[in-house]
Amino acid sequence: VTHALADSSVNIVCRPWAKTENWWDVKTSVTREVKRRFDQAAISIPFPQQDIHVYSAEALTGKNAELSKK
Repeated sequence: VTHALADSSVNIVCRPWAKTENWWDVKTSVTREVKRRFDQAAISIPFPQQDIHVYSAEALTGKNAELSKK
């Protein structure tokens, strides 16, 4: 089931049914199988990233230049 359309991904949810005593084993098995199938299909998992641009104080003018000196 599609859970969310995020910034750089489509988040999906898989909720298999299992007996309570088998829940962790089923969860682990399903997660590993999904990862294996993604790898086979060359589907990569995006990692959050952020670009930061740093400008020198000399390049700033006016009010921004004064703020950068504080």
